[in-house]
Amino acid sequence: GPIMEKFEPKIEHVNQAATQNSSSSGHYLVVLLNGEKYFVSLVLVSRIIKAKEIFTIPETFEFIEGVFNFSGEIVPVLNLKKLLKLPDIDYAQEQKFMICIIDGIKICFSIDDVEAEFNIDPGSIKTDTVKVLENDFISGEYIVKKEVVGIIDLPLVVDRYKYRE
Repeated sequence: GPIMEKFEPKIEHVNQAATQNSSSSGHYLVVLLNGEKYFVSLVLVSRIIKAKEIFTIPETFEFIEGVFNFSGEIVPVLNLKKLLKLPDIDYAQEQKFMICIIDGIKICFSIDDVEAEFNIDPGSIKTDTVKVLENDFISGEYIVKKEVVGIIDLPLVVDRYKYRE
């Protein structure tokens, strides 16, 4: 739909800026998982695309959905819902792939949808909430219009993925 066209060039444009500008730490992307909003750091996101065919890998962690071919590169697909211990329900009619580059690794996360870019004042992030304490991958929470939005720590997810052996 229109949101896809709106995002792809925008994100790539933001990312070129992000590599030169460390003050972009307050830029987040709102992603939807089971109808709930979460923030991910926009600097890490390279593209949002429609979900593609996934090739499963036998005997792997349950949060690894498999791999897919992205322009000739084999990219792992991680299930964010499983990582965050959310129910893995088919909430979206059509899932999206969020392709990220983290620590030089190209990695893909399956998400239901993407909503908007958002600027956060880092000083207003709460890190002592129950959700943060209970979930390794939620690094903080931020309140937007009385709605509490969790911030997903994607670099930590990738760390775990790298050292899964």
